[in-house]
Formats: sequence, structure tokens, C-alpha cells
Amino acid sequence: MSTKANALQSFYETDARIGTSANPRTNMALDLLLSTRPKRVLDVGCGDATTSSKTSRMANFDIYGVDISSIAVEKAASYGVKAQRVDISTESLPFENGFFDAVFATEILEHLMDPDFAILEINRVLRTNGSLIVSTPNLGAWYNRLVLLIGFQPFSVEVSTRENFGRVLRKTSLPVGHIRSFTLPALVQFLRRYGFRTKLVNGCYFDHAPLVFLDKLFSRIPSLASDLIVLAEKNQTC
Repeated sequence: MSTKANALQSFYETDARIGTSANPRTNMALDLLLSTRPKRVLDVGCGDATTSSKTSRMANFDIYGVDISSIAVEKAASYGVKAQRVDISTESLPFENGFFDAVFATEILEHLMDPDFAILEINRVLRTNGSLIVSTPNLGAWYNRLVLLIGFQPFSVEVSTRENFGRVLRKTSLPVGHIRSFTLPALVQFLRRYGFRTKLVNGCYFDHAPLVFLDKLFSRIPSLASDLIVLAEKNQTC
């Protein structure tokens, strides 16, 4: 593994960055996953997989997981997930073509150096007409439009792995590793380019937003929402 790859993995080897506690966007994405009635699911960027593993037990489907963090993989395995350490941005998924009925990839695309490689691999391991559930922060969120208008850094984009430079509320949290950002049109076009048909788009609010009541209101319009949650279907092999 290269020095840069080692540094990237080390960034995610902390409890603060591998937890997957329930929140509004995860719950909404899990509801979409359940609506597809899958038998075999891959959780990409699974973290410790506490929520997806619990859902798999309730809905009786087999759950597999991949994550760049070895600590996350170990914790996920302790919950019964068939988890492996994989850097989805550079390494092929260790599964056969068309192995999964559904792929669950929430809050992962924004972290990837090479999302194109990752989505090609997701397409490969997903069966034809299989389901992809994706969520990602929305660069076009209502508050990002406002802060950019007055010259500050959008909340979904980071320029450092050590500190949140350029933010209105700079000291509120540490960077979480966002290196990509999507608006709704960009996400839909990205998925279409790699063989996926968008079936449903939901917007979701951020439960820790300072003006959460406004965020709930704006998030009824997906293009203005804090988070984008998409249900897509594989319609071609790339």
C-alpha cells in the first residue's frame, strides 16, 4: 500500500469516523432498501454497520460490507456482517458479477478519490434491474447557496483533513473527509452515465442543523435539501 493510501486509511481509523448511528437520512435510505425486498445486499462504506446489520436481521436478507477502515470491518463482522477491507476508490470488489440484489451506498461518494471507478464496480456486482440506494450531501442545499453568496465555504465541501477552513461556523466540527460534492442534476447524470436509471429522489434534512425547522421545510424540495437520497436501478452493464 502506498504512503498516500496508508494516510487515507489512517484518517478513517477512528471511532468518530466509523460509527453508523441512526439518523433521518439513514432511516430514509433503509426504508428505500426495504422497499426493494432484497435477498443479498452490499453495504459500501459500511462503517461498523450497526444500522444495516440490524435491518438485515429484521428483514431476513444476507448482508455483506466493505470499508477502508480495518477497525470498521472488525466491528461490522462482530454484528454478523460478511465484511472485508476494501478501498472502493482503487480496489476491485471481491465479488462475482451480478452477485447482489441491492447495493447500499450512503454518505460514501463524497469521500472517494475516484468515484467513477467505484460506481463501475458497484454496477458490475449488481444484477440487472438490481437496486442502488445512494445518499450524499447536497452542494445545492439552501444554506450552501446562502453562505457561498456571502463568500464562505459550502458546508459539504472541505479543503483540509485537519481543520474546516472558510466556514461560517469553523470550530463546530472536524473535517470528515469530503472531497467530492454533488448537486441533484450532477448526481442523476453521474448515475445515468454508469448504467443506472433514477427511480426516486428524496430530500432529507440534517438533524443537527442550527435552523432545523427551516431545513425540514426546504428539504421537501430535493434540489434544496441538505441531503440527497436516491433509489436507482441498474439497466445496463458498463
